Amino acid sequence: MTILLEPPKPDSPTFEVDHQIAVALATLHKSFIRIRGAGRFGNQSATILLERDGDADTALAILKNVGIHAAIGAGAQQAKPLL
Repeated sequence: MTILLEPPKPDSPTFEVDHQIAVALATLHKSFIRIRGAGRFGNQSATILLERDGDADTALAILKNVGIHAAIGAGAQQAKPLL
């Protein structure tokens, strides 16, 4: 299951998006949510790929508690990651 992270603000610089990814990963790890990977794309969007689809709703609630706006994503697999 893919979780799409909304950038902190529309014109967020790369380091802010990277920081948001790090906070999200640390928070989910502490909550025992298993993660397959995460990344940032060229359009400054970010995604986290969960290992279990059943964790998606819990992960969204956990991220909301730390101030990260996120949504369940469907089309992120088609995006090209920034290398």
